[in-house]
Amino acid sequence: MPRTFVHQDPAGCQRLITKLAKVCGTVSASDQVTKEQLRDLARNPAKDPTRFITKNNQSFSETCSANSADYCLAVWTWQHTGLIHDYSRLWLYLQGKLKWDTRTGRFPDNGCSIPSIAETLYEKGVPFETFWPFDPDASHWPTAEQFRRAQTTELTAAANANRCRSMTPISEDFDVTIARVALGDSFFWGHGWPFPNGGSGHATCGAWIIWDDSTRDFVLKMGNSHKDREIFTCTRRQYASALRSGNYGGYHLEGNLDVRFRLNQLVM
Repeated sequence: MPRTFVHQDPAGCQRLITKLAKVCGTVSASDQVTKEQLRDLARNPAKDPTRFITKNNQSFSETCSANSADYCLAVWTWQHTGLIHDYSRLWLYLQGKLKWDTRTGRFPDNGCSIPSIAETLYEKGVPFETFWPFDPDASHWPTAEQFRRAQTTELTAAANANRCRSMTPISEDFDVTIARVALGDSFFWGHGWPFPNGGSGHATCGAWIIWDDSTRDFVLKMGNSHKDREIFTCTRRQYASALRSGNYGGYHLEGNLDVRFRLNQLVM
Protein backbone atom coordinates (compact mmCIF):
# COMPACT_ATOMS: atom_id res chain seq x y z
CA MET A 1 0.00 0.00 0.00
CA PRO A 2 1.30 3.52 -0.78
CA ARG A 3 2.09 5.83 2.10
CA THR A 4 -0.38 8.63 2.70
CA PHE A 5 1.21 11.86 3.85
CA VAL A 6 -1.91 14.01 3.57
CA HIS A 7 -5.50 12.84 3.93
CA GLN A 8 -8.62 13.72 2.01
CA ASP A 9 -10.89 15.79 4.24
CA PRO A 10 -14.13 16.91 2.56
CA ALA A 11 -15.72 17.80 5.89
CA GLY A 12 -12.73 19.94 6.87
CA CYS A 13 -12.72 21.66 3.49
CA GLN A 14 -16.41 22.48 3.81
CA ARG A 15 -16.00 23.69 7.38
CA LEU A 16 -13.15 26.02 6.47
CA ILE A 17 -14.66 27.35 3.26
CA THR A 18 -17.60 28.76 5.24
CA LYS A 19 -15.11 30.90 7.20
CA LEU A 20 -13.14 32.26 4.24
CA ALA A 21 -14.02 34.91 1.70
CA LYS A 22 -13.93 33.65 -1.89
CA VAL A 23 -12.33 35.97 -4.46
CA CYS A 24 -10.70 35.52 -7.85
CA GLY A 25 -13.03 32.73 -8.82
CA THR A 26 -12.63 33.08 -12.57
CA VAL A 27 -11.05 35.20 -15.30
CA SER A 28 -13.28 38.12 -16.30
CA ALA A 29 -13.37 41.28 -18.37
CA SER A 30 -12.11 43.31 -15.40
CA ASP A 31 -8.81 41.46 -15.15
CA GLN A 32 -5.97 43.63 -13.93
CA VAL A 33 -2.78 42.26 -15.50
CA THR A 34 -1.81 40.95 -18.91
CA LYS A 35 -0.08 37.79 -20.02
CA GLU A 36 2.83 39.90 -21.19
CA GLN A 37 3.31 41.32 -17.72
CA LEU A 38 3.18 37.87 -16.15
CA ARG A 39 5.56 36.44 -18.75
CA ASP A 40 8.07 39.19 -17.97
CA LEU A 41 7.82 38.37 -14.26
CA ALA A 42 8.34 34.67 -14.96
CA ARG A 43 11.51 35.44 -16.95
CA ASN A 44 13.03 37.57 -14.17
CA PRO A 45 15.23 35.34 -11.96
CA ALA A 46 15.34 37.99 -9.23
CA LYS A 47 11.59 37.48 -8.69
CA ASP A 48 11.78 33.70 -8.28
CA PRO A 49 11.56 32.81 -4.56
CA THR A 50 12.67 29.20 -5.12
CA ARG A 51 16.16 30.51 -5.93
CA PHE A 52 16.51 32.04 -2.46
CA ILE A 53 14.50 29.89 -0.04
CA THR A 54 15.97 26.54 0.97
CA LYS A 55 13.34 23.83 1.32
CA ASN A 56 13.34 21.62 4.40
CA ASN A 57 13.47 17.88 3.72
CA GLN A 58 10.38 16.04 5.01
CA SER A 59 10.80 12.68 3.26
CA PHE A 60 11.71 10.87 6.50
CA SER A 61 8.37 11.78 8.17
CA GLU A 62 4.75 12.28 7.17
CA THR A 63 4.58 15.99 7.94
CA CYS A 64 4.24 17.26 4.36
CA SER A 65 1.00 19.13 5.15
CA ALA A 66 2.85 21.39 7.59
CA ASN A 67 5.99 21.54 5.43
CA SER A 68 4.00 22.77 2.43
CA ALA A 69 2.34 25.47 4.54
CA ASP A 70 5.68 26.49 6.05
CA TYR A 71 7.23 26.85 2.60
CA CYS A 72 4.18 28.71 1.31
CA LEU A 73 4.37 31.21 4.18
CA ALA A 74 8.14 31.58 3.74
CA VAL A 75 7.62 32.36 0.03
CA TRP A 76 4.87 34.87 0.81
CA THR A 77 7.00 36.58 3.49
CA TRP A 78 10.03 36.85 1.20
CA GLN A 79 7.97 38.30 -1.63
CA HIS A 80 6.42 40.94 0.61
CA THR A 81 9.32 41.81 2.94
CA GLY A 82 12.52 40.41 1.43
CA LEU A 83 13.08 38.41 4.65
CA ILE A 84 13.50 34.66 4.92
CA HIS A 85 11.94 32.98 7.96
CA ASP A 86 11.64 29.40 9.13
CA TYR A 87 8.30 28.63 10.75
CA SER A 88 7.68 25.76 13.15
CA ARG A 89 6.61 22.83 11.01
CA LEU A 90 6.20 20.51 13.98
CA TRP A 91 4.09 22.95 16.03
CA LEU A 92 1.86 23.52 12.99
CA TYR A 93 1.62 19.78 12.33
CA LEU A 94 0.67 18.95 15.92
CA GLN A 95 -1.92 21.73 16.06
CA GLY A 96 -3.38 20.45 12.79
CA LYS A 97 -3.51 16.93 14.19
CA LEU A 98 -5.48 18.15 17.20
CA LYS A 99 -8.18 19.03 14.67
CA TRP A 100 -7.72 16.03 12.41
CA ASP A 101 -6.79 13.17 14.71
CA THR A 102 -7.29 14.22 18.35
CA ARG A 103 -6.07 11.62 20.82
CA THR A 104 -5.24 11.59 24.49
CA GLY A 105 -1.97 9.73 23.96
CA ARG A 106 1.14 10.53 21.94
CA PHE A 107 0.67 11.96 18.46
CA PRO A 108 1.09 9.34 15.72
CA ASP A 109 3.08 10.40 12.66
CA ASN A 110 0.46 9.27 10.19
CA GLY A 111 -0.23 12.44 8.22
CA CYS A 112 -2.79 15.21 8.52
CA SER A 113 -5.21 17.10 6.28
CA ILE A 114 -4.71 20.36 4.41
CA PRO A 115 -7.79 22.17 5.85
CA SER A 116 -6.68 21.26 9.39
CA ILE A 117 -3.34 22.97 8.75
CA ALA A 118 -4.98 25.89 6.93
CA GLU A 119 -7.51 26.42 9.72
CA THR A 120 -4.65 26.49 12.23
CA LEU A 121 -2.84 29.17 10.22
CA TYR A 122 -6.06 31.14 9.90
CA GLU A 123 -7.11 30.95 13.56
CA LYS A 124 -3.84 30.60 15.47
CA GLY A 125 -0.93 31.34 13.11
CA VAL A 126 2.43 29.64 13.58
CA PRO A 127 5.51 30.54 15.67
CA PHE A 128 9.04 30.64 14.30
CA GLU A 129 11.07 27.43 14.27
CA THR A 130 13.13 28.62 17.25
CA PHE A 131 10.05 28.43 19.49
CA TRP A 132 9.33 24.79 18.64
CA PRO A 133 12.18 23.06 16.72
CA PHE A 134 11.48 20.21 14.32
CA ASP A 135 12.13 16.64 15.48
CA PRO A 136 11.41 13.87 12.96
CA ASP A 137 11.25 11.18 15.66
CA ALA A 138 7.60 10.90 16.73
CA SER A 139 8.63 9.01 19.87
CA HIS A 140 10.03 12.32 21.14
CA TRP A 141 6.82 14.24 20.52
CA PRO A 142 4.59 15.20 23.45
CA THR A 143 1.22 13.67 24.16
CA ALA A 144 -1.79 15.70 23.09
CA GLU A 145 -2.34 16.82 26.68
CA GLN A 146 1.32 17.80 27.14
CA PHE A 147 1.17 19.79 23.91
CA ARG A 148 -1.96 21.64 25.01
CA ARG A 149 -0.35 22.53 28.34
CA ALA A 150 2.76 23.79 26.56
CA GLN A 151 0.81 26.57 24.80
CA THR A 152 2.04 29.45 26.97
CA THR A 153 0.99 33.04 26.54
CA GLU A 154 4.36 33.79 24.93
CA LEU A 155 4.06 30.92 22.45
CA THR A 156 0.47 31.79 21.58
CA ALA A 157 1.42 35.42 20.95
CA ALA A 158 4.40 34.36 18.80
CA ALA A 159 2.12 32.20 16.66
CA ASN A 160 -0.55 34.89 16.38
CA ALA A 161 2.02 37.34 14.99
CA ASN A 162 2.21 35.09 11.90
CA ARG A 163 -1.50 34.44 11.52
CA CYS A 164 -2.91 34.38 7.97
CA ARG A 165 -5.97 36.57 8.35
CA SER A 166 -7.28 36.55 4.78
CA MET A 167 -6.82 33.08 3.32
CA THR A 168 -8.95 31.85 0.42
CA PRO A 169 -9.36 28.52 -1.38
CA ILE A 170 -7.49 28.13 -4.65
CA SER A 171 -9.52 28.62 -7.80
CA GLU A 172 -10.31 25.92 -10.32
CA ASP A 173 -9.28 28.50 -12.93
CA PHE A 174 -5.58 27.90 -13.70
CA ASP A 175 -5.16 31.44 -15.08
CA VAL A 176 -6.36 32.96 -11.83
CA THR A 177 -3.89 30.86 -9.86
CA ILE A 178 -1.01 31.78 -12.18
CA ALA A 179 -1.74 35.48 -11.73
CA ARG A 180 -2.02 35.26 -7.96
CA VAL A 181 1.21 33.29 -7.57
CA ALA A 182 3.11 35.67 -9.87
CA LEU A 183 1.95 38.68 -7.90
CA GLY A 184 2.95 37.29 -4.52
CA ASP A 185 0.11 35.04 -3.36
CA SER A 186 1.52 31.51 -3.06
CA PHE A 187 -0.66 28.51 -2.18
CA PHE A 188 -0.37 25.10 -0.56
CA TRP A 189 -2.53 22.12 -1.45
CA GLY A 190 -2.95 18.38 -1.37
CA HIS A 191 -2.98 16.05 -4.39
CA GLY A 192 -2.14 12.54 -5.44
CA TRP A 193 1.43 11.26 -5.52
CA PRO A 194 3.10 10.44 -7.86
CA PHE A 195 1.89 13.78 -9.12
CA PRO A 196 -0.78 14.68 -10.03
CA ASN A 197 -3.13 11.85 -8.99
CA GLY A 198 -1.16 8.83 -7.81
CA GLY A 199 -2.18 6.46 -5.06
CA SER A 200 -0.71 8.42 -2.13
CA GLY A 201 -1.75 11.79 -0.76
CA HIS A 202 0.92 14.50 -0.64
CA ALA A 203 1.14 18.26 -0.02
CA THR A 204 3.24 20.80 -1.91
CA CYS A 205 3.44 24.55 -2.50
CA GLY A 206 2.72 26.58 -5.62
CA ALA A 207 5.66 28.97 -5.30
CA TRP A 208 6.33 30.55 -8.69
CA ILE A 209 5.54 30.50 -12.43
CA ILE A 210 7.49 29.58 -15.55
CA TRP A 211 6.77 30.64 -19.12
CA ASP A 212 7.13 27.72 -21.56
CA ASP A 213 8.03 29.00 -25.02
CA SER A 214 7.30 25.63 -26.64
CA THR A 215 3.67 25.50 -25.47
CA ARG A 216 3.19 29.28 -25.20
CA ASP A 217 1.67 28.77 -21.79
CA PHE A 218 2.56 29.11 -18.13
CA VAL A 219 3.40 26.27 -15.76
CA LEU A 220 3.53 26.41 -11.98
CA LYS A 221 6.85 25.92 -10.21
CA MET A 222 6.11 23.70 -7.24
CA GLY A 223 8.08 23.54 -3.99
CA ASN A 224 8.25 20.00 -2.62
CA SER A 225 9.55 18.66 0.68
CA HIS A 226 11.28 15.64 -0.91
CA LYS A 227 14.91 16.29 -1.82
CA ASP A 228 14.78 13.97 -4.82
CA ARG A 229 12.07 16.18 -6.35
CA GLU A 230 12.56 19.39 -4.43
CA ILE A 231 11.20 21.41 -7.35
CA PHE A 232 8.81 20.12 -10.01
CA THR A 233 6.38 21.72 -12.45
CA CYS A 234 2.61 21.65 -12.82
CA THR A 235 0.98 22.24 -16.20
CA ARG A 236 -2.52 23.48 -16.87
CA ARG A 237 -3.72 19.93 -17.49
CA GLN A 238 -1.98 18.55 -14.40
CA TYR A 239 -3.49 21.32 -12.28
CA ALA A 240 -7.01 20.34 -13.34
CA SER A 241 -6.20 16.66 -12.81
CA ALA A 242 -4.80 17.29 -9.32
CA LEU A 243 -7.92 19.18 -8.27
CA ARG A 244 -10.07 16.28 -9.50
CA SER A 245 -8.00 13.65 -7.73
CA GLY A 246 -9.53 14.10 -4.29
CA ASN A 247 -11.01 16.31 -1.58
CA TYR A 248 -7.65 17.47 -0.25
CA GLY A 249 -8.13 21.25 -0.40
CA GLY A 250 -5.77 24.08 -1.27
CA TYR A 251 -5.39 27.64 0.01
CA HIS A 252 -3.83 30.97 -0.89
CA LEU A 253 -2.50 33.07 1.98
CA GLU A 254 -3.67 36.51 0.85
CA GLY A 255 -7.39 36.23 0.37
CA ASN A 256 -8.00 39.91 -0.27
CA LEU A 257 -5.63 39.98 -3.27
CA ASP A 258 -8.00 40.22 -6.25
CA VAL A 259 -5.71 39.72 -9.25
CA ARG A 260 -6.39 38.08 -12.58
CA PHE A 261 -5.07 38.47 -16.08
CA ARG A 262 -6.60 39.33 -19.44
CA LEU A 263 -6.79 36.57 -22.01
CA ASN A 264 -5.26 38.63 -24.80
CA GLN A 265 -2.76 37.25 -27.30
CA LEU A 266 0.91 37.47 -26.49
CA VAL A 267 3.00 39.60 -28.81
CA MET A 268 6.33 37.80 -29.12
